[in-house]
Parts: sequence; structure tokens; C-alpha cells
Amino acid sequence: MTFEFKYGVFNMLVHADVAEMTGDNKEWGPPVTMHLKRKLKEPPSFTKEDVNFRNGNVHITGTLVKPLTPGPHAAIVVIPGSGPQGRQTYHYRFWGEFFARHEIIALIFDKRGVGGSSGNYEQAGFDDFAADVLAAVQLLKTRKDIDRKHIGLFGISQGGWTARLAASRSKDITFLILNAGPAVTVEEQELDRIQNTLQANKFSEQDIAEALAYARLEFDAAYTGKSLGELQSAGKTARDKKWYEYVQYDNSEKELAGWRLTRFDPAPSLRKMSSPVLAIFGEQDPLVPPIHNADKMKQYLSEAGNKDVTIRIIAGADHSMEVRQILKGKKWEFPEKYWVWAKKPTIFYETIINWLSAHLGSAQE
Repeated sequence: MTFEFKYGVFNMLVHADVAEMTGDNKEWGPPVTMHLKRKLKEPPSFTKEDVNFRNGNVHITGTLVKPLTPGPHAAIVVIPGSGPQGRQTYHYRFWGEFFARHEIIALIFDKRGVGGSSGNYEQAGFDDFAADVLAAVQLLKTRKDIDRKHIGLFGISQGGWTARLAASRSKDITFLILNAGPAVTVEEQELDRIQNTLQANKFSEQDIAEALAYARLEFDAAYTGKSLGELQSAGKTARDKKWYEYVQYDNSEKELAGWRLTRFDPAPSLRKMSSPVLAIFGEQDPLVPPIHNADKMKQYLSEAGNKDVTIRIIAGADHSMEVRQILKGKKWEFPEKYWVWAKKPTIFYETIINWLSAHLGSAQE
């Protein structure tokens, strides 16, 4: 088929199996190639309302993303992952719009110290982050357009730790979705990250062992203070190692304080979790590998007596829940053989929506 674009007329091939089109315009020199991907039309199906709430002396700015249909609606607090994430971070902001399009009011917010929020996330621990989330829940409870019987949390990566801690401290949270949220400790998760990243980059077993030993020394120094001198000595030689750039080079008291501040074991909070839980893991996630997290998640929630637990592993997905790009064909011969770029598989989104539909029922209508 032909496709007329501002750069001319392109001869296109339709690849129905992946809903994409490829083609070229040979009249240009060199020829112009085009790769089109199908994207669902996004009609205006939500509105936004800026809100503010407080956790003690920390002022937090947020946005309610709301369906156009009359409420009251179920609501969900979207909890960001690590780093300076807020309402301007696309992969975080996206979830507010996603839930609103499916008839759920979503609260997204600037993490403390980010955007319009006061405070400093680098000087906060999980108790602080959980208290921020609980303050958000209190805000939701005051609103007439929200069904107070259906208020949940959506925790992304590090936000999964925060979500379960907050949920264990509030009876107002009635469901929990964990997106690549670890079931292991912060220390175990960091060791998984180092080992899997080094293996993916073809490091030797000796290199991996050295890097892990150095990381364990860091944690010991941070948590107990007993091996600080040994760590500082080891750090002098670590700079010359090939694996150096893959570890957190923290060997001063100030740097190690960050590890102490964010020390966390999710087991106690998971053992208190009675609300319905959906936990999603990426099969190829090097940071939160299912092999170390899925069974622990199931075990801890079972010990809580929780009968409503759904654990899903998305085939081929990484930590961002994206399936890696592949070459369609053994050799690049555009347009017949081309790259299918990394994307989140449809099953990931369907898993979330189907689970919510089953658990919220009329709350979404």
C-alpha cells in the first residue's frame, strides 16, 4: 500500500502480527525509510486536579487524574520508584492517565524534594515514604468523588517496598498492586542487581565474586560500622577493577548513612497483609529476579493468612516490564526484515485491568 506523508509517497508493507508498517521513499537521496507503530487513539477521557497534602512539616504536591464519568470511583495512589521521580517523569505520570482511562481515580505526586514538594528524598527512609503515602490516603478519604471502600496502592519497583509498609499500617487500604516490587531485603536486591548485571556483561566468576564481596563489605560497614577501615582499604584497589563501575562506591561515613537510612526487610509487613494483592514480575528482570522474589512473596503472604494473592510473571520482560527489541529476520533487509523495538506487552496491562475488574466490580462502573 502507499502512504502519503509530508516527506512524499511511501510504499509500505503491513505487518499485521505486530501491528506495524514499514516502507520507504526511493525518490529521496538517500532513500527515506519509515517505521510506523500502531497506537490506540487516546480520546479525552480524564481530567486533572492539582492537590496538596502534608506529612508533618513536609508539603507534598500531587495531581488527581479523574475519569469524566460521575463518581464515586475507586482510587489508587501511584508510588514512584527510586530516584527523583515526580509528576513530570513520563513513565511515572503515565500511570495516572492509565488508571483514569479505566474508571479509577489516580493520585500521582512529586516525591519529597522533587518538583513542588518540600523535603529531601535522599535524607528519608521507608518509614518516611510510607508516611507520605498514608497522608495521600487521608486526602483521598476526604473526597466525595472517591469510594472510601476501594482505595488501593500501586507501587513501582522501590515503591513496592513503600506500598506494603504503608498498607500494613492502614485499614483504609483495601488492595495492593506491586509492579516489580521486591520481596527481598534492600541488601539482597542490590546483590542481585550486581550479580545479574555483571553476568549479562560477560564478567568472569572471579570478577563477580570480588564485586559481591566488596558490596557485602559496604553493607557490613553501613549496618554495623565494624568493617569501615577494611572497606576503605578495599576501596583503594576497587577503583582499578573492571567491575568497579557496576557497584556503588560508598566508603565514607556520609555515603554509608544512606544505606542505613534505607535498610528495609519487607517480610514483616507482608506477613501482616490481608488485603488482596497482585504482584507482577518480569521474567528477565535483573534487578528483581522472580526466582528470588516470587516464591518469597507468596510465602510471606501465605503466612499472613492472605487467601487473595495473584502472582504473575511476564514472559521476556525486564525491570521496566518491556520485552527486548528483536530483529524480525536474521539479517537487516528493510523493509521486509526490521527491528521490532522494545515495548511493554499487552498482557502486562491486561493483567492489571482484569485483576482490578475482578476485585472492584461496580466500583469501576
